[in-house]
Amino acid sequence: MTDSLIHKYKTDSLTPDELQQMRDELSARDDNQLAALLEAEWQKDNAGTGDSMYNSHCATLYQRVASRLFGDSAGQQYGTGQIAQPAQRSRRILRIVQMAAALLLPLAMVAIGMLYYENRQMAADAIVVSTDHGEQATVTLPDGTKVSVNQNTRLTYVPSKFRSSERRVSMDGEGFYSVARDESRPFYVDADGLAVRVLGTKFNLNARDKERQAELVLVEGSVSFTSLMLKESQVLKPHQKIVLDKTTGRMSIENLDCCDVDLAWQRKELVFRNTPLSIVYAQMRQQFRKQFVVNSQVDQHELFTGTLSSVDLNNNLEIIDLSCGLRSHIIGKTVYVEKNVK
Repeated sequence: MTDSLIHKYKTDSLTPDELQQMRDELSARDDNQLAALLEAEWQKDNAGTGDSMYNSHCATLYQRVASRLFGDSAGQQYGTGQIAQPAQRSRRILRIVQMAAALLLPLAMVAIGMLYYENRQMAADAIVVSTDHGEQATVTLPDGTKVSVNQNTRLTYVPSKFRSSERRVSMDGEGFYSVARDESRPFYVDADGLAVRVLGTKFNLNARDKERQAELVLVEGSVSFTSLMLKESQVLKPHQKIVLDKTTGRMSIENLDCCDVDLAWQRKELVFRNTPLSIVYAQMRQQFRKQFVVNSQVDQHELFTGTLSSVDLNNNLEIIDLSCGLRSHIIGKTVYVEKNVK
């Protein structure tokens, strides 16, 4: 490894390509070579600072390790340089601990430094697509994949990561993915409690951090869906839906005649098929952020079938009123529903 790379690493001026080169070169070294390199860099960094500071740090570290191995009294004696003569085996163990501590201390510092650098680079380079209530957006990723995100969704990705052996995004919310096919670079979606792996396909994923269930509907292609809790995966076929219970990690798959209901949000629609009025009003309460006060004479078990708008509450209420013989009116942020008595 060149001194130039090491100097750039220490001064936090490595480019992403140079960082990858450094990681590759470190991975290619065996344990002895790596230990020699770390020790040389450690000694170089501490040159001119005197041995007292180094010995003080090591003595403190040795004292802690000796206390764990031989008891507090042994640790205290060793820390003051007055440790009693232990048995031959104990002396060998303590010597091994000394050598390990001397090597692990600089190794830990390098590892922590690299993690800090990579995390800072990721934070600096990450792109976040975020939508608020009532908003939708479409983004094209560096590989050509298109993602349409529903309201209250956060999609995060790092463009530079798409040049590596895989493509990866993370999401909290709902999105429809049209993944550009690339068999040499799998596409991953990370979400709370699950991971999705595809090569090229179209699917809708609804996975919100604060909700108990997550759902994926496959439109075309193939998807591998993994429950992180159980470390189990299921492969889906087109027109299948998988539901994950995040509290147990269990998955269930159902076959769909069509995907219109699950993809209705893209058309700004709310689709109901033989749905009790109680659920219809609950969804509209969430969608329009209104309180619904339903008169006790209204049978909320009555089933409703129809397509409503996700943006026009007044029109929705008119359709439901005509279909179910009801009368609704809005006062402020509250919707009042009662039977239509003629």
